[in-house]
Amino acid sequence: MSPHRLPEPLSMSVPPAPSEPLLQFDQVVYRTRDGHTVLDGASFTVQRGEFVVLRGTSGAGKTTVLRLLAADVRPTAGRVSVGGRDISRLKRSLVPTLRRQLGLVEQDPSWINELSVGDNVMLAALLSGLDQREAVERAARALERVGLSGRGNQRPRQLSGGEQQRAALARAIVRRPAILLVDEPTAHLDAVSAAGLVELLSRFVAGGVAILMATHGDVAGLPHSARQLRLHDGKLA
Repeated sequence: MSPHRLPEPLSMSVPPAPSEPLLQFDQVVYRTRDGHTVLDGASFTVQRGEFVVLRGTSGAGKTTVLRLLAADVRPTAGRVSVGGRDISRLKRSLVPTLRRQLGLVEQDPSWINELSVGDNVMLAALLSGLDQREAVERAARALERVGLSGRGNQRPRQLSGGEQQRAALARAIVRRPAILLVDEPTAHLDAVSAAGLVELLSRFVAGGVAILMATHGDVAGLPHSARQLRLHDGKLA
């Protein structure tokens, strides 16, 4: 597959009822242990097939929003819902089940450098409970969808910055999640690579996947339907 050719839309997991947003913050407050207020009554929703961009300066709390949605931290007050389910006080034993609905793409992806790119992606599939054969097939398919079908045997450090972000996206979609949480994916990329990555994300939205992307700056190539939220002083606008 050519790296310039867009993949087919990503199939999503079984979603909640059509009336339910896939992601919802309802008057969410988050304070750190030393009492600093990061979020102060933040409310928003993300529907299926919607591309939402969360903008704010460095330290504004964008990553905290993503961590709350992944149940990595819990809100001080308010309600956080994923797939129509309140996860604000989710039992730790159920967090892995929640995360199977989510694809997480970090700003600086962590790799097992001793493994190939394909094996890194396959490992994510294995950890989600898939058997070896299906994990191998899904890893190959995920790399094809992001335009890296010929790079699976290489080590992560052999990829360019843009290719590493695409590989991180492949690792995120290998479980076929309904939701992608993407943290500053274009921060270290040149304009061409950044635009290509955004175009790729937009293609997945067309398949019904919901995307919440955090960024501190302008993002070129966003679809016209993308909705932008701004985080400032703990509040969303």
